[in-house]
Amino acid sequence: MSFPLGIFKYAPASIQPWMRSTLVQALKLGPLPKHLAFIMDGNRRYARSMGEDVIEGHEFGFLALKKLLEFLLHLDVEVVTVYAFSIENFGRPQREVDKLMDMAKKRLVEMCQHGFLLDRYSVRIRILGRLDLLPDDVRRSCMKAQELTSKNTGRTLNFLFPYTSRDEIAASIRNVSRQCVEGEMDISEISPETLEQNLYTYPSPPPDILIRTSAVNRLSDYMLWQVSPLSPTSVPRSYGFPSMYMELIDLDELDRQANEGTKLYFIPPSWPEITVVDLLPIILGWQAEEMMKNCKKWLIT
Repeated sequence: MSFPLGIFKYAPASIQPWMRSTLVQALKLGPLPKHLAFIMDGNRRYARSMGEDVIEGHEFGFLALKKLLEFLLHLDVEVVTVYAFSIENFGRPQREVDKLMDMAKKRLVEMCQHGFLLDRYSVRIRILGRLDLLPDDVRRSCMKAQELTSKNTGRTLNFLFPYTSRDEIAASIRNVSRQCVEGEMDISEISPETLEQNLYTYPSPPPDILIRTSAVNRLSDYMLWQVSPLSPTSVPRSYGFPSMYMELIDLDELDRQANEGTKLYFIPPSWPEITVVDLLPIILGWQAEEMMKNCKKWLIT
């Protein structure tokens, strides 16, 4: 694995586009994840390590996102979700918050109006979270970005901004409760499925892969519902626990459990330093697991 990745990383810039295209075509021969999610951690630490203002770290992070997005869209990944701003980030120094808001306002509209990638792959942008907490001008920019891409049907780019998972779950419960009060549904109809259908991220499927940069091993209140592993109590008792007794599971039931397969990766580079090279072993590993699962299905059937 390290040999071809090393060649890609240190190859002359003139042939890297050809190598990237070749790798993409090779990856497309196997199963591909539909949804990748990212916690973009380390912008500020990277800026400080470079002797730059922390705001510059966020600018570097935006450039890293553009590069990764180009690769993932070319790879036919259907949904990309990024943790752009936590509700808790409002507690940072006001100067940094103001600069982040200004950057979001400018970059979102710029991405929509001059983003050839969005046009080429028909990418729809969704801004998900507590938009009511944003300054008026930033909220208008978010709405404009969504409006400009609302008719795109090829891929989806979810910006969680401003967001926490606990707030998302609470909002889902409020929506379902309101539907019960207004007679749209009966309380007996409340289920995990109805709560999931009221999450900010719906109808995007749960992530196949979630990656956090900067070697921080926590989720920081990000997509906790969507990436939760399948609970043993949610599987019929005769089937056993899926991760330990795959051969005892009804495979149709296993396939129905959408979030069973979310894989978490905590990788060393900070977000501005992340490259395609960092994604390749993760995607190849995911493909290997999927092929093994498909092989087990074939052997059983």
